[in-house]
Parts: sequence; structure tokens; C-alpha cells
Amino acid sequence: MWRGTNAIPSWSWKGCGGNPVTVEVYTEAAKVILFLNDEMIGEAVPINSRAVLETVYQPGILSVKGYDEKGNIMEEGTLESAEGSVHIRIRKEKEVPCKKDDILFIEIDICGENDVIEANADEPITVRTKGAELLGFGSAWHRSEETFVSGTYTTCYGRALAAVRITKPDCASIEAEGITLKKQVISL
Repeated sequence: MWRGTNAIPSWSWKGCGGNPVTVEVYTEAAKVILFLNDEMIGEAVPINSRAVLETVYQPGILSVKGYDEKGNIMEEGTLESAEGSVHIRIRKEKEVPCKKDDILFIEIDICGENDVIEANADEPITVRTKGAELLGFGSAWHRSEETFVSGTYTTCYGRALAAVRITKPDCASIEAEGITLKKQVISL
């Protein structure tokens, strides 16, 4: 059976400072160099388009530079940690006026003050709609016993997704509230 790794594209792990961490970089580069808060922490040669480096987690900016065989930078990437207290962020998939019976997907994320998703702050979130029908709400937790139609679901690595159908375009809105996170509302 084919199986990927448990890697996710995040460098935001609240409460995990000082813990050992494995960083995976997927690239076609000949060599990668990894930096944490502008300090080089290692380099590796990818095998089968995957480079693996070990380090210790600390919040900040994790960046990587990929080099070709001649030593030229061919790609760069960064991941950033969430900063400050966390809150619920609600984003709809499109910013155009909605019509009756439109179906929208709404991202419900737990983010820091810098709007970076905090992957280690999961909690149950309850959503309610006005002028819209909640078609489903959930996250990627594969072992959850929560239902997609109850309106309450636990985020997975700080993320969840709602699907709604607009019933009253002039007054449609969605609100989301957590156990420890205050209510946020946006118009649809």
C-alpha cells in the first residue's frame, strides 16, 4: 500500500518549543539548505525528491533554499509560526455577491494575530447560519465520531470547512464560536 508521511506544511506548533522535529522538504533541487530564524540549521541532498533534516522546534520562520548542480538558487520556501493569542478566522471562497441557492465553501481556521494557522490549538467549533442552510461542517480528523451535520466539529491542525446554501442573499451570514475562542461573524 502506498502511504505518504505524516508531514504537513506548518511551522506553528504552540507549546512544542524545544521538542525534536523532522523537517521534510519536497524538491527537484540537487541540494537544500534549511534556515530557522535566519540561522542555517542544516543541508541535505534529496533522495527521490525528498530531503529530511532533524532540528529542534522553536517558533519563528523556517525557510529553505534549493540549489541546482551548479550552485544556483532554483527555489525558495518559507513557513511561519502563528504569533500572539489565537482567534477564529472565517473566509468565504469568493468575494462576489451571492444569489439564492448559491453554494459556498467557508474556511474556519484557528489563527494567531498574524493570521497564520496554529496547527496545535484544535478545539470544537460551533457554526450557525442566518439566511443560509448549513449543508455540512467538518475537518480532516479521520477518527472523529462527530457528524458533519450537527454544526459542531473539532478542527484538524487548526482548520475546518463549512458548506452552505444561500436562502436569503440580503441577510446571509455565518458565525463560528469555540470553547475558548470568541464568536466571529461574517456576511455571506
